[in-house]
Amino acid sequence: MKTFTLANTINPQEIFNGGLSILNTNSEITQLLNHAKSIVENCFGSSIEDITHDNDLDLDHFVASADKSKTRFTDGEDTKELLISLIKSRYAPELLQHALFDKPRLRIIPNSNFLSSGISYNYKPHRDTWYGGTEEQINHWMSLHNVTPETTFYVSPEYFDKEFENNSEIFDLDQWDVKFRKKASSNVKAEDRPHPTPLKDLPESARYRIVIPRGNEFVFSGHQFHGSSANETNLVRFSIDYRVVLQGDGFTFPKNIDNKASGDFKKQMYSIK
Repeated sequence: MKTFTLANTINPQEIFNGGLSILNTNSEITQLLNHAKSIVENCFGSSIEDITHDNDLDLDHFVASADKSKTRFTDGEDTKELLISLIKSRYAPELLQHALFDKPRLRIIPNSNFLSSGISYNYKPHRDTWYGGTEEQINHWMSLHNVTPETTFYVSPEYFDKEFENNSEIFDLDQWDVKFRKKASSNVKAEDRPHPTPLKDLPESARYRIVIPRGNEFVFSGHQFHGSSANETNLVRFSIDYRVVLQGDGFTFPKNIDNKASGDFKKQMYSIK
């Protein structure tokens, strides 16, 4: 298994080699997390601590509140400014001129028997390249609230350089953006959008669950095999993730070993200004 490193800034080549990194907290990540928490509480009309499955959540209200929270966070100009400040604190200045980033995502995952599709889809084991990502991609993930061993996501680093049989040929990112992305809130009882999935089971022993304190970032290659754990608790898990692509010839990127998806991920990304 690849080792975890604890750091303040990114070592991109280490990540592209399959390394896993936990970044220490700083003022920039604290501001982004507080901003997300404020949006959630405004949209749900209650403190984030009170949003639990024990509250006899109304499904329609939950979907509407979660959808509003995610949209406000992801599309907000203030969110974008806070994210740029965070990225600048994590990457060396000479890398920023080659960096692209996408809109950050707010994940809201309740008990999986309550909702596990659409806006709270439990991602099956995958590489982000199966979703049209690039091999130059670095993923950032952080806890907002209620991330526990029973609710978190996992990585499977032993499959970093091992082919895993999958159906990623069904996924076209350009088509997804036009036809399927905005259907998340209407996929409530079942997920009928075309997600790429593995064609065999991933052993439970290969799933390393990520639990880090609020204020830290977990960083890994988009080529890493990872997925969402089913939430079997009464807690609603809130987390944030975003992606950075480093362009140029200064790095050795992972090789595509099993991706057959199509589409242009970079068209969704922004340059650092």
